[in-house]
Amino acid sequence: MEISVIGVRVRSERRTGLAALNAMRREHPVPVHGLYTYLSVMGLLLALIAATAVRV
Repeated sequence: MEISVIGVRVRSERRTGLAALNAMRREHPVPVHGLYTYLSVMGLLLALIAATAVRV
């Protein structure tokens, strides 16, 4: 699993994308839940920035 500012790349058992994320969630649930939390916070921040920009 590679996490950067630009995005996330997940590979597991020769699978990519959501299939790899599901496989990793079964094997390593804590890092995957951390990834979900990270993406949720980034999405919330983006929504707040967009709402602030529209309001001004």
